[in-house]
Amino acid sequence: MIQIIEQLCQACGACVDICPQRAIRIANGVAVVDEVACDGCYRCVSVCPNEAILRVDVVDAAADGGAMMVREAQPPVASPRAVARSAAIWPVVGSALLWAGREVLPRLADLALDVLTRRGGAVALSQRVSPAVVAGRRGHRQRQRQRRKGNR
Repeated sequence: MIQIIEQLCQACGACVDICPQRAIRIANGVAVVDEVACDGCYRCVSVCPNEAILRVDVVDAAADGGAMMVREAQPPVASPRAVARSAAIWPVVGSALLWAGREVLPRLADLALDVLTRRGGAVALSQRVSPAVVAGRRGHRQRQRQRRKGNR
C-alpha cells in the first residue's frame, strides 16, 4: 500500500506514467491512488522526484476486534553508517583533486599551448619538455659522484 503526502506532491505526473495498473491519477493538483487497482509494485515510490509517495506496511488484523493496524508512514532516512561512509570519502577526493591540480593540469596546459601555437612541422618531445620531465624526475637533477684520483 502507498500513501501520498499532499504537501510534497507537485502533480508532476511521473507516478501516473510509471504505474502499470493505472492506479494513480492527478486530481486537484495532487496525485490520488485507487487502492483497489494498486497491485503494490511500488514503482511510483522510486520515481517520485519530491519523495511525496511513501510505502506503508499493513500489519495483520488485531485479535481483539479485527481492526487493521497501519504503521505510520515515514520517509526513508539515510543510515548513520552510510552518512559516515560518504563523509569519509571527501578527504580522499580533496587529495586527488589537489594532486591533479598540481601535477596533471600544468602539463595539460603546456600541451594545449603547444598545440595551439604550433605553426610548422612537429617539434620533437626533447625540444618541448625538459629532460627531467621526460625522465619523470620533475626537474630534480641527480648529483654525479667524482672519482678520486689518488685511490686507484
